[in-house]
Amino acid sequence: MIKNQQVLASLPKLSTVFFDKTGTLTQGKFSIEQFTVHHPDFNETQLLQLAAHLELRSEHPIAKAFLPHLQGEIQLKDVELVVGNGLQALWWHQTEWRSVRIGSASFCKVSQSAPVCMTVDNELVATITPPTPFVQRWQASHKNCGPTASKWPLSPVTVQLTPR
Repeated sequence: MIKNQQVLASLPKLSTVFFDKTGTLTQGKFSIEQFTVHHPDFNETQLLQLAAHLELRSEHPIAKAFLPHLQGEIQLKDVELVVGNGLQALWWHQTEWRSVRIGSASFCKVSQSAPVCMTVDNELVATITPPTPFVQRWQASHKNCGPTASKWPLSPVTVQLTPR
């Protein structure tokens, strides 16, 4: 946010801009590029539907990518949004309530490098990746940002500006 005109006057002298907000450099049109199932007891359709029902409770822009998969009815209770991390809930599956999480790898307590992970009863069941062009742009913009830049999508982005 720019609060005074002195800041505007200094813009031509800038060589680097630092962004620290998910979505700042994106178009806001999210989709799912790759959905990988990691557990033999579940299939892609089932997990995408579960993710869509969970993401209905989220205000995060990437949640909209799951809307096309919102079909059928899924019983959820105790749905909790953990700001900056993801969603967790209890899911009625077959004959019992199962704990489910969707969000960052650290939130899901798994060692994965995927942007979004999903667990059921603390077991990794799926990883979700946004469209490849976005991932490629993100990786390219982070190659000189140091070790913290590998923690997508929460890391800051540095953009080098070139005068015309």
